[in-house]
Amino acid sequence: MRRLWILLWFLGGVAEIAASPLAWERQVAEVTASPGQKEAVAEIAFRNAGSGPITVTSVDTSCGCTTAQMDRTSYGPGEKGKIRIAMALKTGFTGWREETVNVMTDQPNGSPDVLTIRVHVPAPERK
Repeated sequence: MRRLWILLWFLGGVAEIAASPLAWERQVAEVTASPGQKEAVAEIAFRNAGSGPITVTSVDTSCGCTTAQMDRTSYGPGEKGKIRIAMALKTGFTGWREETVNVMTDQPNGSPDVLTIRVHVPAPERK
């Protein structure tokens, strides 16, 4: 039984180390665009929930049609920020489209925070 408690304590510590210090308001943003709209934009807020400063080292999108911009790259403990994700939409496109953004930091866990933008473009109304 003692070994089980030691194992659970160790695994709990590993999970705590691997958790991102960026506390995202949400990790999936759903946007409804108008037919003919050229770009869909979502903003996702976050805060540094860690005990030390954090620096965003890269922001990579899954498609060249999507861009992501942070308001800055370094955040102290408790500081808040946001990321702006914009997806270019092709003329005539209708339906759902989904792309991801990987946010890497200088934290030792090495795993990116994965954000998703889901865009719905309804078909134009028929007259």
